[in-house]
Amino acid sequence: MQRTRSFRILLAGVLALALAVGIGFGLRAVGLGASDTDEELVGEEALSSSGRAKNVNGEIHLLLPADAISAGNITVSSLQPTEFQERVAGLGTVISPQVLADAQRAYLAGAAEVKQGGLATRAARLEVERLQRLHRDDRIVSDKSLETAQVTAASEETKLQLAGNQLGLQEAGLRQQWGSVLAEWVKTGSPNLERLLSGREVLLQISLPTGRQVRDASSASVELASGNPLPAKIISELPQTDPKFQGQGFYAVAAADPRLLPGMIVPAAIATGPPVTGLIVPDDAVVRWQGRAWVFVAISGGEFVRRPLESAVASPQGWVVRSGFVAGTPIVTRGAQLLLSEEIKAQPAGGQS
Repeated sequence: MQRTRSFRILLAGVLALALAVGIGFGLRAVGLGASDTDEELVGEEALSSSGRAKNVNGEIHLLLPADAISAGNITVSSLQPTEFQERVAGLGTVISPQVLADAQRAYLAGAAEVKQGGLATRAARLEVERLQRLHRDDRIVSDKSLETAQVTAASEETKLQLAGNQLGLQEAGLRQQWGSVLAEWVKTGSPNLERLLSGREVLLQISLPTGRQVRDASSASVELASGNPLPAKIISELPQTDPKFQGQGFYAVAAADPRLLPGMIVPAAIATGPPVTGLIVPDDAVVRWQGRAWVFVAISGGEFVRRPLESAVASPQGWVVRSGFVAGTPIVTRGAQLLLSEEIKAQPAGGQS
């Protein structure tokens, strides 16, 4: 008796659960459970079964009524010309001018020692020649005096040679650390170095990610907090790999900015290759189909055709297209994916795509 009552209670619970699940699926089927925020789905449903396709010279043209275009939020914009140069992102380190000042001070001290040693050696040689003349004239000067002068001259020549070797090592160190251009600035005290030391310009070391190589760097830029890039001029390539970043690097010079403090690391980019002239295509205008990139061109009221995107170069603004389109061509910049879905649905079975 007790078992029968328990079985009936369990059976009633199972029937109630099944009824609740069935009601839930029924509500979802009539749309009561749909999300109001799924704009892409709403747009696609608005276009559903509203378009038709036709074949024009081998191209599939999609025809849509005005109300379907409005419901799908389809936007058309004209292609605009642009000039773009490929940029490789990296990190820029602001170099303290004190480091360059110390390098210059050390080199000038070595150069001064060589100059002073040269003067001392010349004076010692002249003294030996003078004493040799006097020594030949009835030995007015003793042998000991002449020998002392000769030893002094030899000593000065040795000092000069050592100073010259030391200066040569300093020059090699400058080239190894700074490269040939900056090393020459330090050696000659050029106006370029003076602008860095006076704070009118800043020296940047721009390092690229590991494995990324740039052979024809032409210019650079630094990203500041304001969002406006600060242009920089490439000076030379780093003669050695930075141990912190382990990638290719460059020295660049930019105008002084109070936001660029010594030791600061900021986002930077290196421009490489020749400028590319073309038309800018926004990312939202591009659709992928059968392994290729396409855009929809607006022919006339409600008529669209899908055309391939060829010879495109990626840029921060989108894609720079160099062939296949002309300036002013109207393309779909919003709703292109919906048009692709509608085109596929509107084509008859076995239709061309």
